[in-house]
Amino acid sequence: MVIEYQTGAFSDNKQQDIKNFILEQSPRDAGGLELEFNHILSKAHSCYAIAKDGDAIVGLRLQFSVEENSYLTAHTDLNSFLETIPTSLSSLVVPAHIYIKSGYSNQNIGAEVYRRAAQHSIDAGYSYQINYGYETQAIFDYAQRIGNLIDTGVEDYNNYRIYLRDLQDTVDYVTP
Repeated sequence: MVIEYQTGAFSDNKQQDIKNFILEQSPRDAGGLELEFNHILSKAHSCYAIAKDGDAIVGLRLQFSVEENSYLTAHTDLNSFLETIPTSLSSLVVPAHIYIKSGYSNQNIGAEVYRRAAQHSIDAGYSYQINYGYETQAIFDYAQRIGNLIDTGVEDYNNYRIYLRDLQDTVDYVTP
């Protein structure tokens, strides 16, 4: 088995393959997830990193521009914080999903699609990732391990802290 990696924007021809993979992998309600995925695909600045084994997608990371996230752009406390540091909404990306197909764990695929999505965003002109909306404490705890976090002092709708992470820290942390 040789895993190959690809990155790109959702404007290319991988949309349906990625959508099918997410719907296969997610334990969440397929109808709700499909609506969310279609919403992500509608973003002009969405991107992906995928891992493939032959023709099959076995790992995936999605993210998009913060400017296309109505929750974050309307978050008064977060925007007040951003005014105090040398960054802006236009330099931030939001990670949306990461999935690894059953049977492909413990192969560093998750870390590699994470790294490649971060590098793709850097190459597109972004500098930070904003972390929020964790669905579980375990996901929140995992996300705190990578890179130097900037605490915004603001909580999200799930009462978890919103953090910024320099995308280069993500690339450096998981470099093979």
